[in-house]
Amino acid sequence: MPVCRSLLDYWISLSVDGALPRKADLQPRDIDKLLPNLFILGKEAGGILRIRLLGTGLSEGRGEDLTGAEALDLYPRSQRSMYADLFTAVLNLPCGCLLGRRNDSEQYRSIRFLSIILPMAGDNGETEFLVGATERLNRIPGFRPRDEEPLRGARVTRSRFIDLGWGLPDPPLTPFQVNPQDPD
Repeated sequence: MPVCRSLLDYWISLSVDGALPRKADLQPRDIDKLLPNLFILGKEAGGILRIRLLGTGLSEGRGEDLTGAEALDLYPRSQRSMYADLFTAVLNLPCGCLLGRRNDSEQYRSIRFLSIILPMAGDNGETEFLVGATERLNRIPGFRPRDEEPLRGARVTRSRFIDLGWGLPDPPLTPFQVNPQDPD
């Protein structure tokens, strides 16, 4: 079963009586096959989202473990407000989100990814965490994650909010093109 669908099914199984699942209920042994592709972001004071967990597959894909980093710092400046709006919508409504992305590199074209982002409550019952997973959709012979650099461009190819029982934000996200010349 695809990674994103598996995480959504697991999230739904944790939602008791329609309540938002708590991060404390997430059991790694129940989702061991998803762990390499899993990430957890935690909301801190001032609206900062910090990476609490970054699966080994995602860390290897980026070439470093970014656990502890501020999540928005991972994106080019031109994308940060869009991702901030997305994360805020998922946390505040709450709802889920699917994002399809395509990255191009010097050697490989159209490396496609799908990510799912879902809200989770902290011990106080408030929405304080985002749990998500990212999977590569296409297999490219000879591709190794570090071959992805330098990126010539990254593009969100599709975006869709998921109604988890609390509705959907308005307006929906719009896919956007990232200029590879944008300063980081």
